[in-house]
Amino acid sequence: MIAAVARKEFLEIVRDGRLRWLAIACVILVVVSAASGLQVTLTQIRDQNIASQVDRENFLAQGAKNPHAAAHFGQYAFRPVLLPAAIDPGVNAYMGSMVWLEAHRQNLPEFRPAEDGADFGRAARLSVAWALQFIMPLFIIVMTSAAVAGERERGTLALALSQGLRLPAMLLGKALASVGVLLALLLPLALLATIVFAIAVPGTGMHGSGQRLGWMALGYLLYLVGFAGLALLVSLLAPNRRNAFFALVSLWLLVTVAVPRVAADMAATAHPTPTPTEFWAAIRRGEGGAMAGVSAAERTATVRAELATELLERYEVERVQDLPVNFTAVLLQRLEEKDAPVFDHNYARLWETYDRQRRYQQRAAVFSPAIAIRGLSGGMAGTDPFAQQHFSAAAEQHRRSFITELNTLQAVEGAGRAFYVAPADSWADIGLFSYDPPPASEVLSRHRGDLWLLLAWALLPLGLAHLLARRARPLS
Repeated sequence: MIAAVARKEFLEIVRDGRLRWLAIACVILVVVSAASGLQVTLTQIRDQNIASQVDRENFLAQGAKNPHAAAHFGQYAFRPVLLPAAIDPGVNAYMGSMVWLEAHRQNLPEFRPAEDGADFGRAARLSVAWALQFIMPLFIIVMTSAAVAGERERGTLALALSQGLRLPAMLLGKALASVGVLLALLLPLALLATIVFAIAVPGTGMHGSGQRLGWMALGYLLYLVGFAGLALLVSLLAPNRRNAFFALVSLWLLVTVAVPRVAADMAATAHPTPTPTEFWAAIRRGEGGAMAGVSAAERTATVRAELATELLERYEVERVQDLPVNFTAVLLQRLEEKDAPVFDHNYARLWETYDRQRRYQQRAAVFSPAIAIRGLSGGMAGTDPFAQQHFSAAAEQHRRSFITELNTLQAVEGAGRAFYVAPADSWADIGLFSYDPPPASEVLSRHRGDLWLLLAWALLPLGLAHLLARRARPLS
């Protein structure tokens, strides 16, 4: 009986001319969005590869110079663009794509794609994620809102029930038909996208993209199944299809637009992000360091005096000029080590603010699965703030290692010299920045709550509709 209902409902949906054209429009939108996203992603990967090579060549071509001057010349660390970003660009356009690594300073990521112009911004907003989060739920509402209410309005519901069909069986059959239509639309697109992505980017930008795309697909499936369940529930309760449709559109606006917007604003109010001026002022004051509140000149003078005393005693000489190491280089390294806790403290506080905002919004996901799917999707695509945090931490570790190498070079080779100039071939021995984004399992551990909420969203409306159907009177 359930299979017969599902087959009948599926065929009716397929034969409905309005729904067929809507489905075609949705498919075209998803395909265009995927093509646009893939083109943008491939362009970013290509440009990053070129820029990274040019930056390395520039660093190697510095010529003979003082190692500390080379430290100020610096390097760039590029945040890799992952393939799933073609599906969900998230806040990628507003996150820095590279970090300048230089002496004395831990910089924030810079060069945001959104700053490149309006055309990119429009391309970024047109995405598969946007279509799945906003447009596909509307298609489901149009497809399913009249599933029960329409039968009731036409009088066919009472007729079917009088002939022995049970309402829970009818409801389950209609649910299977709705999910079947969704799978018929999306599965071929998912397979096509997988093949195209694998051909277009063989090995480049993968970084476990297969697992990431798999978790994204599961999340979106649960998200859309939840809308199908909600549509069936409202259709069961509504007296006619008109009321069902308008009630569902109101819920769609609430779930996908209103609650996420209010939650984001409340999170920003509850946990405000420091302004750039406040952030850098705290670093200049040395907050988090051993000499907080002391001016930079005083801190340098204190460290210089302490280091001179320490080295003179260790090497049993009377003047810094007689040390077997270059005092200036050792001082520069000691200052880097003294500054490290200051950067760690202030950046940790910044990232913690972002994470508190995320957790605050995640609580609101109880009322809006759109928040949950955005969190899971953006996390798996590597286009959320955590991706930038993870990359920034790795870039800073490389910066400290890179600066230490240069200071060590000057300390050893420049011993006994007032000013040391390293030969031009010295820079080839300095390590390159290498970065692997967090594996899908680590990202999933951060978004496990989002996945559970999506599972609850998929099951609860269907379960409640089934329960109400079982308690309904035999005739409606």
